[in-house]
Amino acid sequence: MKDTSLSAWKCGEGAKQSCKCHGTLWYGPTVRPDDKKPITTWEELRHWKTYEKASDEWMSCTDAEFGGDPFPDQEKQCWCEDKPAYKPWRCADEGDECLCNGGWVVYGAKLDASKKPLDFFGTIKLSMAITGTKGKESVTCSATSFDGADPAPDADKACFCDKNKKFFDKSFVKATRGFWKSNQLEQSSESELKKTAEHVTEVVKVTKERESSSTETTTSETVENQKALTEVAAAKACYIQSIEEAYKFKKIKLTQKRISITKIITRRRTVITQWTF
Repeated sequence: MKDTSLSAWKCGEGAKQSCKCHGTLWYGPTVRPDDKKPITTWEELRHWKTYEKASDEWMSCTDAEFGGDPFPDQEKQCWCEDKPAYKPWRCADEGDECLCNGGWVVYGAKLDASKKPLDFFGTIKLSMAITGTKGKESVTCSATSFDGADPAPDADKACFCDKNKKFFDKSFVKATRGFWKSNQLEQSSESELKKTAEHVTEVVKVTKERESSSTETTTSETVENQKALTEVAAAKACYIQSIEEAYKFKKIKLTQKRISITKIITRRRTVITQWTF
């Protein structure tokens, strides 16, 4: 079994065993040639003559596989030295340029709750926005480059470069952009409703002022004022109702879209953070 705490791990012994190694496969003796004691570590194995071969799939632990025999007439073993784990790196703090030619750029929180720097996985567990470089070598690490998205309001942010585009595909990036767009539309709807409420308050204020002034006019003028007030009130009620109905419909649609997109993003983010290297 692979021990991920080691720089290399024993994956096979003898001609009957095969190894699946993503990195470099080392082939050498199972015992020390001088005192015949077992070789139990990779460092000790490399004191002696060994053969090595780049590997990405299953390989047999045999002379034929390595094109020679480092120690004839002795049992052999294979050790796998894994390739360095690929992980997106922090390419910029907020406001700086992120050099990530052709890759995905992730925008999110820079620090955790204890003010310690987050790595790539820590950032995407919280929240994130994503964009491509769009034919450029770099993008500015700011909300402007991410369609105005703010995945960490009132907090320091940073960008990470997924140069090899290993962690996200186009459909996920599109879903993430859709999520932030719907979020901004919902906020815009809230702002519109607030403005409408303020406008209605102003209408009520003007109406009351007119009602007050109408008491000081003649009878004929009073009748006209009352008629005008009735029309204003009816128009006001109709206007408020139409705004509220449109807002409710719009919010329901936005909420449904956000829920759907959030599920996609959450599933993908969970898979990524559980990957083992």
